[in-house]
Amino acid sequence: MSGGGARPRPRAAVPPAPAAAATGARATWRAAWPGLLLAATLLLPFLGKAHTIDDVTFLLQAQHALHDPWHPTAFEMVADGHRVRLSAKLVTGPLMAWLLVPCVRSGGAEWAAHLLQLLLVGVAIVSTVRIALRIGLERGPARLAGFLVASGPAVIGMATTSMSDVPAMAFAALGMERFLAWVDERRLHQGVAAAVALACAGLARSHVLALPFVALLALRRTPARAARGWSAALPLAASLALVAAVMLVTADPAAAHGTFLDAIRARGRVGSWRGNLAAFGVHWLAAVPLALPWLWARGRHVVRDVAAWLVFAAAGAFMLWGVSPAMPEPLAIAAALAFVALWDVARDAWRRDDRIQVLLGAWLLPALVALVYVHLPCKFLLVSVPAAALLTARLLDRPDARLPAAVAAAVVIAGATLGVLIALADGEFAEAGRQAAREFVAPNVEAGQRVRYYGAWGGEWYALQAGATVDALEDAAPSPGDVLVVSSVSPGTYPRRHDDLDPLGELGVTSHFGQVLSPNDGVGFYSNAYGYLPWTWRNGEVERVTVWRVRGGERAPSPAQH
Repeated sequence: MSGGGARPRPRAAVPPAPAAAATGARATWRAAWPGLLLAATLLLPFLGKAHTIDDVTFLLQAQHALHDPWHPTAFEMVADGHRVRLSAKLVTGPLMAWLLVPCVRSGGAEWAAHLLQLLLVGVAIVSTVRIALRIGLERGPARLAGFLVASGPAVIGMATTSMSDVPAMAFAALGMERFLAWVDERRLHQGVAAAVALACAGLARSHVLALPFVALLALRRTPARAARGWSAALPLAASLALVAAVMLVTADPAAAHGTFLDAIRARGRVGSWRGNLAAFGVHWLAAVPLALPWLWARGRHVVRDVAAWLVFAAAGAFMLWGVSPAMPEPLAIAAALAFVALWDVARDAWRRDDRIQVLLGAWLLPALVALVYVHLPCKFLLVSVPAAALLTARLLDRPDARLPAAVAAAVVIAGATLGVLIALADGEFAEAGRQAAREFVAPNVEAGQRVRYYGAWGGEWYALQAGATVDALEDAAPSPGDVLVVSSVSPGTYPRRHDDLDPLGELGVTSHFGQVLSPNDGVGFYSNAYGYLPWTWRNGEVERVTVWRVRGGERAPSPAQH
């Protein structure tokens, strides 16, 4: 970056583009295999984890794609208690529906979905390591970058779901690596791969469509390359054109405006931006641990920076007054420090004219596109995990702001531990839906009873597969003899008949590994509408499923009490 101040800024010691051998298969493997091993160790035990939260949306899309592959959102489902046309609500592209086709062909096998996610985490690790080598990092820092991707708490939590955030991260990292290779070497296959991968990332999560604009900064990484003209940006333009073409082809033919961009416009809510901005800061503390290692290495520089103190005061005041949900004072102070770290990433890059850091710093920001969306959970930051890992890894060898290896190791260990706890806690909640379908829905359906499920999320998927219908507010009231399976936690309807119901059974689930959704504790791993933290160690009841029978008609079998 160029500045106009009177005092010239020292030019960063930005390494030249490495030789091709430095980013070859052998060098990549030597730096990437420890991260791949760590990812496999952490994630393989969760291959059988039950489908959870929004998995149902992507699984139902994949199921619909089996007979209508070009229109995965052209059907109705129950969401938030209403029967809706999915194309009017879903704000992501069709990529995950297509990726999950093998899973639904296998009867919705959890292992198939989670193995896919593990493979994509591997793609993200390898791509991040290759970027590290390409920007001149040695094997040690490149290896740390792979470790940081593998051990990211948000990465581990989302890799045990069937949602589209891990694919967005993987294809974003692959696309950025291929684009950097294209900028350096200008080989056709590199440009084509960059365009396709970046398009896939945007078709996985819509806010990732901002990444091609971030990638433009790579053209300034080496001035000689930038001088060759903007033809280097052709893969970025091609990626956006490919996304537009896919949107047009996959638009719901039964809707006047059936693309996911139309759904985004319908679901945006400007009033939520303050809480979303606060959440964006908090996520960099634990869910994607960048702020703490950055401030550890850069602390003495930050303390002397008057502008950093102003950012700290402004961010703290912003989060203490007016954000919803309210933020406790200690968390507001910590989140203010996270904003200071983000500020310092940008200010330090400007001061040192570090073009690589400018690129990586901008790569941290695509989630801000979702500021006016209904929420901004930590999963939206997964696309930026490779950038955060690379920024942290570069601190290992930086003489003026060095991150000790012991601190880096502690970040990896703490992140992996938190990620596993998130997956364990979510697994307990998700298992309740699978168990309820197995013990309450399936036996009654097999006995010829009509079963109606009142709830959502993973439990909705399992209830549908067991033969239940999911109740919506627009549906008629239940009839005599109907069996009603009611979730007390997931959003949905509640039986509209109260005086003629006979209890048949109950399932209560209390956590042993903490919780990931707890409004009382300010915890919302999947949505900052519940709270800003990704996990709490406090245990409590995470689900209660009750079963009723409407009086009249033939009596249904009574499942065992729990």
